[in-house]
Amino acid sequence: MHKANVAWNNSFRHIFRSCWRESVKPLQYFYQLLPMSYLIDQRRILFWQKMMLSDNIVLFTLSRLIMNQFMAVGNRYGITSFSIAPHAIRLKIWDSFASSLTDSLEAVHI
Repeated sequence: MHKANVAWNNSFRHIFRSCWRESVKPLQYFYQLLPMSYLIDQRRILFWQKMMLSDNIVLFTLSRLIMNQFMAVGNRYGITSFSIAPHAIRLKIWDSFASSLTDSLEAVHI
């Protein structure tokens, strides 16, 4: 995940011709794109949710076996229940990213 995040960030730096030391989070926020680590977590949660709601007994059983792993990922973003709509999951993950960006920008100004 770290290597994918570095490649994603370096792509932004290359496109916008910024220094390697500069954070690309404000650019990602402006273009409404999540950092790679958030994208991976979002896709994992949505995939697991589809497995959990599947009519296929094998997928349903497998989703129940690995539920604790996905609950841990969801808790990072304030997702305590996976019975919510996928767009609500995406929104919670986006809000978490926006909040982390706001917190880091406030820390710079203090």
